[in-house]
Amino acid sequence: MKPWQSQGKTSALLLIVSGKRNSRLSLHRYVVLDDVGGMGIIAGIMTRYRYTDKPFIAFNEVEDMVKVSGRGTRALVDAGLDLAFVMKQAAGSVGGRGGGHDVASGASIPKGSVEGFVQVADSVIGEQLGRDAQ
Repeated sequence: MKPWQSQGKTSALLLIVSGKRNSRLSLHRYVVLDDVGGMGIIAGIMTRYRYTDKPFIAFNEVEDMVKVSGRGTRALVDAGLDLAFVMKQAAGSVGGRGGGHDVASGASIPKGSVEGFVQVADSVIGEQLGRDAQ
């Protein structure tokens, strides 16, 4: 059993701390999890207390789909971020569905489409915040 696993389930906080499958593009941060509950809580905690400068997106691989949960801050929304639009555009580009609120939103996408989702999300976030991806 790996250090971030417990009784067959992945411990999300240990997974994030360990850096396992934790990635960062220039305009947002994200983590890919495996069948973990409380994704919105995880994304909210990471955005509020750890990574306040960029939106945080958690991907949760469950059976034949991937659930997505995104969180931003009020300051990012005031600067132009609309995660509902990000989720709708990025999920739609890979055959999924997304939406929600400007500061907190979600999506469902097909397995194997996380990379495509991330690329589109980064582009849309860059357009909204007036930043270029590096």
